[in-house]
Amino acid sequence: MGSNNDMEWDEQAVILGCQQGNARCQELLFKHFYGRMKGICLRYAARPDEAKDLLQESFLKVHQNIGLFRGDSSLTTWISRIKVNNCVSHYRKNKNTFTEELTDEYADEEDPDGYREETEELNPEQVIELIQKLPEG
Repeated sequence: MGSNNDMEWDEQAVILGCQQGNARCQELLFKHFYGRMKGICLRYAARPDEAKDLLQESFLKVHQNIGLFRGDSSLTTWISRIKVNNCVSHYRKNKNTFTEELTDEYADEEDPDGYREETEELNPEQVIELIQKLPEG
């Protein structure tokens, strides 16, 4: 890593710096992975603000656990796994609330076209993907 402000990405130096608590290395790590990891969080969140919270929580877990990174996989894979696990955990904690709200809202409506049977076959990831495609509002 050079001494200029726009340091080149040197993964090993950044990992070591993060493990030593170096704030500049933590910032570099965050900036390097921000876009890719935000995309992961957006896939699991119902709203952009929720995705932002998931992203921040995930990066906090990355920084707290960077000392455990052994290099058995790439840093990208390791960080992605933390983010996905955090997002899935968040989804699982909140899915009952979400499902109950939907069930209560539509409990008294008829289903003449058989949509309920069709949607009961979707897995949680497919539901999230469909929700993300909905327009604002």
